[in-house]
Amino acid sequence: MKTFNNDRTVLQPKIKKSGNANGLIQVKNTSGTAVYLFGSLNNSDFVLIESFNADTIKEIQLCPFMKVAGSSDASTNATNNVVMLFEYNA
Repeated sequence: MKTFNNDRTVLQPKIKKSGNANGLIQVKNTSGTAVYLFGSLNNSDFVLIESFNADTIKEIQLCPFMKVAGSSDASTNATNNVVMLFEYNA
């Protein structure tokens, strides 16, 4: 299991070349503010995947590069929230 840094640091999930690139994300929203999940194919152009306003566990499709932020334009940190990723690549 991996934990996202709240400072918009890029996380690289392990993705198998064959099969699905699936994972589970768990958001522990301790700050009461939204957490925004971003993904990228090239580690340059990040796209908003989803925002989470409450504690959540959800299945997601993994991207080669992922990060969390505290705003929808990824300009602020996701302060005091815990976001974990379990990669299972079914």
